[in-house]
Amino acid sequence: MHTIHTVKLKQSNMLCNRCLTNVVKALSLIEGIKELNVNLDKKSIKITYENENFSKEVIQKIINESIVHGRVDKKIYIE
Repeated sequence: MHTIHTVKLKQSNMLCNRCLTNVVKALSLIEGIKELNVNLDKKSIKITYENENFSKEVIQKIINESIVHGRVDKKIYIE
């Protein structure tokens, strides 16, 4: 039985629609995502997932890499 986790983040470096798109694309590649809510105006991200291999820190790293690099590299997120 898997545990459902919810993570809420403030993402101050998410400044434009491209950042939002990259965040959504990157997080969508994570197996076990159940719900994803990204709000550019509030710079907030809420993720509900069922995957014991991920933590808030791993998710934060994926988000930051998608924003900083301006692209989503599938190899980083899918094993």
